[in-house]
Amino acid sequence: GQGLIVSQAAARIKELCGGDEIRAVFAPPDLWSRQKDTGRSIADLFSISGVTLTRVSSARKAGWLALKEWLTVSKDESGTLSSRLRIFDCCTNLIRSMSLLQCDRLDPADCANVPHELTHAPDAVRYFISGQPRPAEAPAPQYRYGFSFEKRLSPSDSEKQIRII
Repeated sequence: GQGLIVSQAAARIKELCGGDEIRAVFAPPDLWSRQKDTGRSIADLFSISGVTLTRVSSARKAGWLALKEWLTVSKDESGTLSSRLRIFDCCTNLIRSMSLLQCDRLDPADCANVPHELTHAPDAVRYFISGQPRPAEAPAPQYRYGFSFEKRLSPSDSEKQIRII
């Protein structure tokens, strides 16, 4: 929320979670910089207010590339086409913001930061993706000798095969 101090922002985060366990709140590295007047960082102030922050990379280009990877459509474990990140229709602000977000005129690998109000939801998703390991791919079959060997038993048994594993 705009204009909130850290304790108010932490209270708002907890309120939005409705008493559910907060597993992670992702934040950029600059929130760990110590303030000259107090010697505490904004991350420290969030922690004191009951919200522990998880530091993620603020590398914008790498974050947008990672987000594109998560949105790429491929077959899931059941063979259905889907992306690793699914955005549901109840995420109206994210859908609106993502659809209006433009590429930076000077750097097409980055997104424009104006109008600023459009960048909040997409940046939140980018930080979320930056805080996640890349989803696991299904492992390739492992064979004992590093290869699959198929051999026909005999011309009369042409449909039978042996696989050495």
